[in-house]
Amino acid sequence: MKKRTLKRIASFTLSSMMTVSLLSGCGGGKQAESQPAAGEATTEQTKGEEKEEPYVVTMLTQGEQQEDLPRIMEKVNEILVRDLNMKLNLLVAPYGSINQQRQLMLTSGEPLDLVYLDASSAIGFMNNGQIIDLSDLIDKYGTNIKKYWGDEAKSANIGGFVFGVPNLNEVGNIPAIGMRKDIVEKYDIDVESIKSLEDLEPVLAMIKEKEPTMTPVHICADQPPISRQLSVIDPLIDGIAVLDNSGQDTTTIIPVTQSEAYKEKCELFHKWYQAGYINQDAATTTVQFESAFKAGSTFSAIMVWHPMSPKQFGGVDMAYAFLGEHRALSGATSNADYGIATNSQNPDKAMQLLDYLYGSEEVAQLLNWGEEGKDWVYVDKEQNVVSWPEGVDSNNATYHAQLSWALPNQFMASSWEGVWDPDVFEQMLKFNKEGKKSKGFGFAYNTEPVETELTALKNVQEKYRISLETGAVDPAEYLPQYEEALKQAGLDKLIEEKQKQFDEWLAAQ
Repeated sequence: MKKRTLKRIASFTLSSMMTVSLLSGCGGGKQAESQPAAGEATTEQTKGEEKEEPYVVTMLTQGEQQEDLPRIMEKVNEILVRDLNMKLNLLVAPYGSINQQRQLMLTSGEPLDLVYLDASSAIGFMNNGQIIDLSDLIDKYGTNIKKYWGDEAKSANIGGFVFGVPNLNEVGNIPAIGMRKDIVEKYDIDVESIKSLEDLEPVLAMIKEKEPTMTPVHICADQPPISRQLSVIDPLIDGIAVLDNSGQDTTTIIPVTQSEAYKEKCELFHKWYQAGYINQDAATTTVQFESAFKAGSTFSAIMVWHPMSPKQFGGVDMAYAFLGEHRALSGATSNADYGIATNSQNPDKAMQLLDYLYGSEEVAQLLNWGEEGKDWVYVDKEQNVVSWPEGVDSNNATYHAQLSWALPNQFMASSWEGVWDPDVFEQMLKFNKEGKKSKGFGFAYNTEPVETELTALKNVQEKYRISLETGAVDPAEYLPQYEEALKQAGLDKLIEEKQKQFDEWLAAQ
């Protein structure tokens, strides 16, 4: 692997970053330069005695399941046995079922070591005693973790309880609309002139008229909340008691239903829904925009942008228009961390393997892109750019996981030709220094005092949010109903408790 990227990353100061997410891989078939002492200790231990059986680390992550995962894991485990005398049992949960599978595994007592978390779920697992405090384990084994995170290695914590190790990822995003590039060129659409949802409206009207088989903008019930993607509010984890205007100018927590920015977006989306600009099954469909682009059924989708945003979705080239500024919200700083389950038979070994994943180029490349020659080839080894082998593409590939966003260290990755620029990681490092931070950036609250109320509030949120944010219902009628239902479920107690913790957190900064 070309060492240029790693050297720059190692010297990068991460003081501006909090908890985030990703990984990928980089070829070259070499062990990482910096590895935990675990492998060495195992070697010493086995001199003159029979080598112990490899410990199997069960790791739950999320992504698209791959046909040839067993083939790749065989290669990965050859490396892990060599270096750590461990094996990895990687469980990849589909996007729509990660919450259920994680909950089931943590509560059932079945074997689980490393578990993919976000701050919202981690709080409940922490209070229920289902994950362990990682502070001492990071100190003991976090060689690579500290190399990349420095003083922020324990930033995923609530009240000092370190619930996870943050993945390396973007800090914040730019709200954007991703449009089919071929259609943009066909109608000579001026992408640079689109700077807001209102600017986009005439384009959607034109697409509806001239491309009747194509939905102007695809929205899916399973995608992240539109309010969060558009930086309308800072959700402060739960999206119920929030900071208005992405937390730029206030520290007063309000109900999401009282956010003027949120109300305006709901009204605009309802207008679009009635005009037929949004797919009419938006509130119920689980079809992601990637699949809609691949099927040719949509012109655009609302998403977030950063330098690693793909140039293609579903094999379709994208043209991006930015709909706002680069904002870093509180929830955006803790989307993905890896915790260790209380179920783990050996937390020390689990942490050793997690730290290894932050430093192993060899394993990263296998997990992300597969085997060289079978699943990918270099098209420019000097620039560390890879692509499909002859005869292989996205339609017949048996392994192409693209797990960069879901595994610990994206900065190990090769760039995929046509998807990322060769210097994408340098761009990401620059991007992470920029962006306007919410006044709640880095804040996570302990839900234990309002656990009962929060359960009821989330049920109300589940009933109303998707319908409002997809435009399927009239906000003039449903926003008051939503707020009243939240009040009945304990909204005032949540706001009081969260404001108290937020004020204490602010005072300690």
